[in-house]
Amino acid sequence: MVKSKLKNRKAKEAFDWLAENRDQMDSNPKNFANHLIIAVGQLVISRDLIKNVMKKLFKDEIITSNEYERNFQRFENLSNEQLPTVVLISNILQKNCAYFQADAV
Repeated sequence: MVKSKLKNRKAKEAFDWLAENRDQMDSNPKNFANHLIIAVGQLVISRDLIKNVMKKLFKDEIITSNEYERNFQRFENLSNEQLPTVVLISNILQKNCAYFQADAV
């Protein structure tokens, strides 16, 4: 319960920071992204949103069909209780999709 309250407080602080520092999205994208993941990282992504995001990423050639099948197709048949969080999808993209690994080299 203490951990949950701490996460909620940190998420609120991150939301507040985002609201006050919207202008930093372009000038300091890494810091902005860090606050964004703290703010929304623990939110569960709906099945429809996952499908729409994956369609967009595939259409824009950010993920390949092989990367989709290997890493994301499994989410199509999960129950609502098993759906992933924003941070899980983010981690899967970073670790398993070449597009996101190119910057790390």
